[in-house]
Amino acid sequence: MIDLIRKIESFIQITPNGYVEHFIGGIIIGAVVSYFVFKKTNIIRVALFIGVVISSLFGLVKELIDPYLQGDRNKLDLILTILGGMIGAMSFYFIRKLKVKEV
Repeated sequence: MIDLIRKIESFIQITPNGYVEHFIGGIIIGAVVSYFVFKKTNIIRVALFIGVVISSLFGLVKELIDPYLQGDRNKLDLILTILGGMIGAMSFYFIRKLKVKEV
């Protein structure tokens, strides 16, 4: 399992420190999770909250397994993933608002 994660990580790492990848990953996770939670519950606050929480958990898990992958943990990686999750969840919210106004 660790080997698979290493291969995926080496494929998606573009920058030397990986900060951009954490931020973009947080955006994607936050937006996608918020979308599916909203689709299921139809409650925007719950969708936003769960989107941010799940992206935060993904960032935390990634930092917990980092010593097994490359040997160091970085708090900034976690912070950028959480911020990305917030922006992703909020972008889902604003895109949804724009679509509602168009109808």
